[in-house]
Amino acid sequence: MTATSKGVLPANTDGLILHRVNTSGDQVRIGFSSGFEQSADKMDYCVEIKGTTLTFYKQGISYGTPCSAPAGTVVILKRSGNNMQLYLNGNTNATYSIACDANMALRAK
Repeated sequence: MTATSKGVLPANTDGLILHRVNTSGDQVRIGFSSGFEQSADKMDYCVEIKGTTLTFYKQGISYGTPCSAPAGTVVILKRSGNNMQLYLNGNTNATYSIACDANMALRAK
């Protein structure tokens, strides 16, 4: 199943996507892309949730060590200035933070 948002995060604008893991059997991908791509290897920034494992990707390359995302975990992918950040369960410290191009408009996926 795929879903596409019509939401666009304009260039030089901060914004986020929020997802709550519904069951430990979820298999979803959320993220931002400059185009209409849906796969992890084509999206600019995404989080893939498979079962209870969460993996952060930048342009198809996994970043950091996959972490646990059991049912009920709140996943936030946020662009803040020149950083794309991943937060879990409302933590104020990002689980991962990587450089991104703030000048690029991004589509929520």
